[in-house]
Amino acid sequence: MKAIIIFGLAAATFALVAQAAKSNNTYSVIGYGNTTCVQLLGANNEDYAALNSWVNGYLTGVNAFSPLTLKGGWGDIEEGVEPGARKAWLSRWCTTHLNDKVETAAQMYVKDRAKQLGL
Repeated sequence: MKAIIIFGLAAATFALVAQAAKSNNTYSVIGYGNTTCVQLLGANNEDYAALNSWVNGYLTGVNAFSPLTLKGGWGDIEEGVEPGARKAWLSRWCTTHLNDKVETAAQMYVKDRAKQLGL
């Protein structure tokens, strides 16, 4: 019974997060996620490392609240991703969305990865 209650609360939380994401940032974006794609594309190595670290944290949050993880399984949105593939994806996406934020690019990356993984 306890597991059902915990799963229900987790599912409700995930639904709220998903709804917030769908409604164009009705949640607070903290830190480097507020950086624009133009800034990401022009970042030097040090700045890119900081931006990439923010994306790592974003993806960790996605993994932590994925339906697979909440059911006791293994959640990894980057399962099977080759080294450098995320950077290439973000660069391609940002090239056509220069004024969007890194958070939005990360969100679109997650949606694309979920589709690829059949989630």
